[in-house]
Amino acid sequence: MIKVITAPTAEPLTLEEVKTNLRIVNPDEDDDLSRMIRAARQMAEERLNRALMPQTLAFGADGFCGALKVPRPPLRTLTGVSYTDTSGVVNVMADSAYVLNDFIDPPAISPAAGTSWPATQVVPNAVVVQYQAGYADAASVPEPIRQWMLLAIGAFYEHRSMVNEGQTYALPDDFCKWLLQPYVVYQ
Repeated sequence: MIKVITAPTAEPLTLEEVKTNLRIVNPDEDDDLSRMIRAARQMAEERLNRALMPQTLAFGADGFCGALKVPRPPLRTLTGVSYTDTSGVVNVMADSAYVLNDFIDPPAISPAAGTSWPATQVVPNAVVVQYQAGYADAASVPEPIRQWMLLAIGAFYEHRSMVNEGQTYALPDDFCKWLLQPYVVYQ
């Protein structure tokens, strides 16, 4: 399970970019559009299994088993690995106790050469990895993802009253999925 420790403080698209794309000049829509931007980012992150903007995340595993795949790349910084030993004591692993392979997507953590993982107590989230993930800034988010977000926001905006009428609207999925497909992370 992934837990957001610190949420992003910025979005991949600015309010002005979205308003220009939708040809909106009225500031009365700003709050709604800001919510749509956040929703589109969150939808993209879920579809892609990828963090878009800088944020601090943690994930738990019930124990060590081979390499630990770090979900929601791109990984910016690995800030800590802790585990509950067989006595129930939480330990923080030294950086020298593991190696990070960040040349793969998703990155993976393995025990350092010549060592093995320590034994853990059999409890949920016996191993917790905390890290910073996301692209450096909005300009670093791949353009196809940003374009997908603009399409999603346009659909939200255009069809915002459809929910009240019991109707649904979906983005043209054949086109949209190809915008995102190269960036999907398979766990």
